[in-house]
Amino acid sequence: MITTVKRIVNSTNEWLYIQNHENPNNSGHFIVLPPGTSGAVVMWIPWCTSQADFQADHFIEIGNWTQVGNLLNPVREYIIWQHDRGTWWGKDGDHIRFSTDGQWHDMNENWIGGVSAVDGDRNLTVNQINAADGLSLARA
Repeated sequence: MITTVKRIVNSTNEWLYIQNHENPNNSGHFIVLPPGTSGAVVMWIPWCTSQADFQADHFIEIGNWTQVGNLLNPVREYIIWQHDRGTWWGKDGDHIRFSTDGQWHDMNENWIGGVSAVDGDRNLTVNQINAADGLSLARA
């Protein structure tokens, strides 16, 4: 099932970049948003079901920049992917998941807030940087 981000809202006070690493050269797979703005995209959320998928860049990265001297360095704040963990033996199903440590995790309840169920169009809002409740999804 394909889940597509159609709009990204930056509700933070930071400049953000959002990049789909699975398809970095496709139109709509990279956007930079100033604070308090939004942008239209067509960004499929990649399936990432293993560490091997993650190492093959099956994820979306959300980040900002820190200044070191005269240089701006990108800082990865969120990683987003889609993963069906199944529904048996304590598994939690098919959801849009995230991490704040830049790594892929095969664990329950690391869903993005709001409508984390897969299939369909979504709007993604970034409310805070690097926080467990900093992202939310809504039906587009």
